Amino acid sequence: MDDIYFWVLRVWHALTSGPKAIVALVGIAAVVVAATTVFAAPSTTDEESEPDVSSETVPVEQLQELDASEGTVAAESTRYVFQPIEDVSIGGVSGPGILPSSPFYFFKTFSREMTLAFTTNPLEKANRKLTYANQDALAIRALCSDGLYTDAAQECFTYNHDFYESLKWAVRAHKEGYDIGAVMTNLVTSHQGHRVVFADALSHGRESHWEAVVGSVTYTSAPLEYIIRSLYGAAEGDAFYSKLRSDFSTIDADLWRAIEGMMGLDAEQAQSLGEAMGDSSITGGAPIITSIRADKNELQVGESCVLTCMASDLDGQVVGYEWLAADGVIESQESTATWTSPDSGGLYQVKVVVTDDQGNQSSKSITLRVGEEEEPESDTPGGPFWVDSFEVVPVGHDMLEQPVLGTDQWTVFQGRDVEITCNVDGDESGLDYEWTCDVGTITGRGSTITWEAPGRACYALVSVEVSNGGSTKDSGEVVFRVSTCAKCF
Repeated sequence: MDDIYFWVLRVWHALTSGPKAIVALVGIAAVVVAATTVFAAPSTTDEESEPDVSSETVPVEQLQELDASEGTVAAESTRYVFQPIEDVSIGGVSGPGILPSSPFYFFKTFSREMTLAFTTNPLEKANRKLTYANQDALAIRALCSDGLYTDAAQECFTYNHDFYESLKWAVRAHKEGYDIGAVMTNLVTSHQGHRVVFADALSHGRESHWEAVVGSVTYTSAPLEYIIRSLYGAAEGDAFYSKLRSDFSTIDADLWRAIEGMMGLDAEQAQSLGEAMGDSSITGGAPIITSIRADKNELQVGESCVLTCMASDLDGQVVGYEWLAADGVIESQESTATWTSPDSGGLYQVKVVVTDDQGNQSSKSITLRVGEEEEPESDTPGGPFWVDSFEVVPVGHDMLEQPVLGTDQWTVFQGRDVEITCNVDGDESGLDYEWTCDVGTITGRGSTITWEAPGRACYALVSVEVSNGGSTKDSGEVVFRVSTCAKCF
């Protein structure tokens, strides 16, 4: 390895000492790019690598039988049962480029730094950093697939830096008056792709290196959620968090609990983003409350939920949590509390006051709904109607194929969102739409909803029943085939 670097340095010195240095450098760069196609493949002799026991998906029933008959051995080797993806593209990036395991990796980092140095527009910087993060995510998956878990864990830190820098440049552009709608769409869509890749990487990796991948999920998800809430409101932030929970809770409940327990901005993130977004709750040396979460935001009368507050302090240490509720019963256990709803429905607020060791305080509230949301009453049901057709469009991607002639089956790539609209003919007044699905996740209500495909190959059915408040009802359904092959689109 030392001989390679010594040779590269001698060539560099020779090239930069003559008048034709630039032309020669371009030629050398072309040779290096060609050479990396042969030599950049990661080595399979990593001393920490081991046979990839989870490269084939094990049926859940078989896993349970092995676990019962052989103790914990089966559980350790195939803890996460996940359908590995054969190929994936994120934000137009289809490959990781030169991997850290290659001796030519420094060309990649040097090229990135030089390109970014000559980029001045904050929007362009945000998109450039996001492109790097997309490559980093694919590199993490590639390294895990090849058993290079230590390199993959180190690449997680590079990914964290690039994605967070993209967020910071987007916030700076917003502060300078730029329209950041497009870059925010790119960030959200790419982050969804990152989560699919990380889930796949976890299916290959070893438990000792999962912490780095989980850390990447939380380190980037928390600030992205914070910016979404600041720009677009609590409803959009809740939708983002629900999708995040769906992505990982379906893989393994313990994995999601680990992610949820680590979610939240760290102090530096909260302060820098809060000041940039004009968040007045980020003040002086007071504690920074990064999140308040409830295990359920909609409760029935007399039902309980568990609340968790995540807080930090730049100048000291958080020493106390005080939970307050004007209605219902609150029982505090320091950073967590249990709230039991009152005997009547409605919207209720629960507040937490956090104190640090210097006596500084900060507070934050969460709103919870008790009982069903009241629907507007209609004196008379509407007239006759019928479900006519469905419109299905992709959300932020192009991995959706229409049904082939003679079938009604759509094809969509795993983990992607599609928007489904139910078109009704006849009297459309006072209609109620009840959507259901056998797999995946539905968000939204009314005639148009968003369905998120599961992260595995399967068939899915999204159904809707439409009623007008009277005896008239009609229904329809959309059939999907969820594919794990990106090259099929």
